[in-house]
Amino acid sequence: MLFRFIKVVGAMLDKNDWSFSGRSEVSRRTITASVTKSGYQKMMANWIYQVPNLPKR
Repeated sequence: MLFRFIKVVGAMLDKNDWSFSGRSEVSRRTITASVTKSGYQKMMANWIYQVPNLPKR
């Protein structure tokens, strides 16, 4: 098995760039956070490394 990085991205995201799934007060489940479309676009616009000739998605 081969593991390699094909793209490394990063950006300063604010609270509006995240979506948090709620939980009830009695739940022991960890709160889950996902990046919104705006956060994704910020990170992809600020790529740090990518494999040469990487196809666009």
